[in-house]
Amino acid sequence: MMNQIILKKTTELAENEMEQICILFHEIFPKHSMTVESFRNRYLQTPLGYSIHALLKDEHDIVIGSHNLVPYYYVFNEVKTLFAYGAGTMIKKEYRNFFYI
Repeated sequence: MMNQIILKKTTELAENEMEQICILFHEIFPKHSMTVESFRNRYLQTPLGYSIHALLKDEHDIVIGSHNLVPYYYVFNEVKTLFAYGAGTMIKKEYRNFFYI
């Protein structure tokens, strides 16, 4: 079965999805932690009031990967332009096989 990729704004994420992202972060970076509160602070403090999150979920609707895009304004060719910064990709270790995803 193919895993599903879901795109959501930070404001659309369910509490348990944010918790799962924080758990995944700790699994991948065991010397670091992220709480739901720090997650919200990081991804809601943007010019749009949200970021975009691509969630990779398994067949049990558990987050096994994520990629975060943080919108921010930059001056490009002397024009204030909205870009999205790719703030990191995380994939649970046992799913890091291109052919599995």
